[in-house]
Amino acid sequence: MDEYLQKNLHLTAKSVAAYIKERWQVRYSERGVTALLHRLGYVYKKPKLIPGKANAKAQLEFLRNINN
Repeated sequence: MDEYLQKNLHLTAKSVAAYIKERWQVRYSERGVTALLHRLGYVYKKPKLIPGKANAKAQLEFLRNINN
């Protein structure tokens, strides 16, 4: 499971529980999966928000600075 989790990103404990149920036919609650992952050394890291619309002025300034 560790190798799988290293290669595949799961954003919720619910999705990890679904994987465990599908792979090993063992049912875990979300709290149970969270506790299991903590025991295995995993921690939750909130994804960073990336703006949906870019700032055209900032992009031009960035390109000018990079090309110099």
